[in-house]
Amino acid sequence: MSKNIIKIAHILEGFLGGTSTYICSVLPRLARRGFDVTLICSLNRRSPDALMRLSILRQNGVKVHVIAMQRNVALFRDVRSFVAILRLLWRGGFDVVHTHCSKAGALGRTAAGLTGCRAILHSPHCFAFVRAKERLRKSCYIVLERLLGRLTTRLTAVSFSEARAALSWRIVPAGKCVTVNNGLNGRVVSVPACRSQSNTTRQKLGLEQSAQVVATACRLVEYKGVGRFLEAARLCRTPNVVFLIAGEGRLMAAAKRFVVQNKLDQKVRLLGHVSDMERL
Repeated sequence: MSKNIIKIAHILEGFLGGTSTYICSVLPRLARRGFDVTLICSLNRRSPDALMRLSILRQNGVKVHVIAMQRNVALFRDVRSFVAILRLLWRGGFDVVHTHCSKAGALGRTAAGLTGCRAILHSPHCFAFVRAKERLRKSCYIVLERLLGRLTTRLTAVSFSEARAALSWRIVPAGKCVTVNNGLNGRVVSVPACRSQSNTTRQKLGLEQSAQVVATACRLVEYKGVGRFLEAARLCRTPNVVFLIAGEGRLMAAAKRFVVQNKLDQKVRLLGHVSDMERL
């Protein structure tokens, strides 16, 4: 392998939701452009199609290493995960290490700093301290993020609000923070074909062609606002409006109970996967 090829490692703890979609979209493109790309991830938290998606990454030239990581703080397991990541980064001699989310960000950035990595990037994908409810836990997370911020070459926020949080809580100085928004596939589709598929999808879901559809696609977890979406559906009095939720997650059972208890069967539809709502 040429010494001029840049070696990049991406590290994340949970292979699901938006982070896995980001990884599967970006990493194959990096590999096609001539970068040496490695993914280090855990499968303790994963989407149902995770193994298939990892296989596709490998087919597209991405090296995949599975290292067990746990989202919650667990000292013994965290130390074991850290040592495994440190060994892999040390042997790999990476030029760039890009970590995602809080746990991989803590373990990966620390390991990358110890190996003398030239560029350490981090994408929070929602800071842990934003979700923390206990004051002490929140304060600890903020202090840790500030310490890790000193190791970080660039903090790549996925939204302007995330960048504002990083700056307002002094996680990194403004010069270290950039925003790279999440985006949709840029492929071009014809409007007639799109409308035709939309009509077919409506028929499959039992929706009237004239129905107004309010939809969200996300992981069913608290901080995605699923509860507020359902409450909005309950309060809505506009006729012929249907609320769709496309996604999976631990709140699915609670969402189903809410729909039944509030007799919203005709107004709210819970779709099992984001792909079920494509081009609606």
